[in-house]
Amino acid sequence: MRLYLSTLFLIFTFLCVAQNETSKLNHDSISKQTRVKKSRFVVFPGCDNEADKYECYANKLQDFIINNLSDNARDYLIKHAKNDTIVLYANVQYDKTGKTVQNNSRLLSFVKNFNPFLIPVKYALPKVEPSLNYKGEPKTNSVALTLGFLVDKKMNTLAPLYGYQPQLKREQIKLLKVKEKLPVHPNCNENADYGTLISCTNDNITRFLKKSFNYKLISEKNLPAGSYEIETSFKIDKKGKVIDAKATGTYKVLEDEAKRILNLLPRFKPGSLRNKPIIFPYSLPIVFSVTD
Repeated sequence: MRLYLSTLFLIFTFLCVAQNETSKLNHDSISKQTRVKKSRFVVFPGCDNEADKYECYANKLQDFIINNLSDNARDYLIKHAKNDTIVLYANVQYDKTGKTVQNNSRLLSFVKNFNPFLIPVKYALPKVEPSLNYKGEPKTNSVALTLGFLVDKKMNTLAPLYGYQPQLKREQIKLLKVKEKLPVHPNCNENADYGTLISCTNDNITRFLKKSFNYKLISEKNLPAGSYEIETSFKIDKKGKVIDAKATGTYKVLEDEAKRILNLLPRFKPGSLRNKPIIFPYSLPIVFSVTD
């Protein structure tokens, strides 16, 4: 009888241990699944209902870049692309609120002298829904990826190649470590970060244009009241001088006046790459308001 009871006790103990181990495994498995469900990649605007947030992010980012390039930037890229496909490199850091950490983020092209055109696009990047950790709490996150675009020189078009993320070549990887220096307006601090320099330069150019604009032209030409946007572009050469000033707007008289003023801009401290001066393309939309 004792032997029988002992056997029953051993079987019961074994079953309890086995059940505890099974419960522990189930708990770990459920806990792991819960962590996976709570963690999340950043959500780009328009990707809320997409299952693959990463793929959607890449596609939406490509669309955003295409839609936010100025006409001058697009034309320059198409003209100077050596192949029918080009590669852009994006490394975007987001804080816990989903805002872009500009000083730690980069949009780069491997087409010569094109990167300055990408700076305003980077600063226009939209806020995203932040990445979440396994507890479902917002966290900082960096997204690094390559993006492919199709160039059609005959049709003068640039289109995203969705799902195409080419491998970078060795010489391209080396370029990622090189950071160009922006041209510096004489009223700006050359030691400021990229964001401050861009804002300072834009503000100074805009103020100069509006202050120097000959508003008598508007009344002389009987232009109707309203807002007029002029897309301006120019280059800052290796000596810091403005060259190749261009302007596109509704009226030629406004275009000519904008170009006249651009050529009056003060000399900049030139931009540089690897400590050597470079010609730096620049674009900036200017809005003039005309009242009765």
